[in-house]
Amino acid sequence: HFYKRTNDELNYICHCYPLLWTQLLAFLQMSLFKSWEWLIIKIQEVGCQVEEKLLGEVKGHKMLLGLFSPVFKKEFFGPAKETTDIVSVRHTSLESIERMFDYIYNKAIEWGDVTVLEMYDVVNLAEKYYIPGLLDVVKTQMENVHLTMEDVIEVADTAVQFNQFPTISSSLLQSCAKFLKTNLKTDGELLQFAISHSGSGQEATALH
Repeated sequence: HFYKRTNDELNYICHCYPLLWTQLLAFLQMSLFKSWEWLIIKIQEVGCQVEEKLLGEVKGHKMLLGLFSPVFKKEFFGPAKETTDIVSVRHTSLESIERMFDYIYNKAIEWGDVTVLEMYDVVNLAEKYYIPGLLDVVKTQMENVHLTMEDVIEVADTAVQFNQFPTISSSLLQSCAKFLKTNLKTDGELLQFAISHSGSGQEATALH
């Protein structure tokens, strides 16, 4: 279990001690990265046709990614390791992969106008590659997502649809509930809100 412990410790350092992680990366870049193998990850879109569309690519160091993620470690250094320096990744976006790499390399993640749906794509990657620190970062973003009366039910409905990520979705639903409690203070407001979402297909979410 040495490598799992190492992955957990690196995630902990990156999440709780970002300055220390920055210094460690700087040291590695000066001393070790030149001898480490580069990896190119190609992000491809799976369409209805046999052909796949290349969305873009990112570069990373196999050793660092392997240290940070037990999934990458197995993929690059396990018994059935990849024999190529180019790996294809599907069912995600270039921007989500870039955000995951930014987290690993301790770069500022650009959340900007990222939608809740796009955040869930990052959640999926963090789960897939077992990077719990990244999950915590996205969870914080979810808890502070900007809500309006026009989109709060849509956001809550998205959280319900992604119930395979219970911790993240539960946190987002609580944020939506707090927002509604703050903005709907009378029975009349509650009634009007319920009427406005009648027939929207999101009634169950509104009553959640």
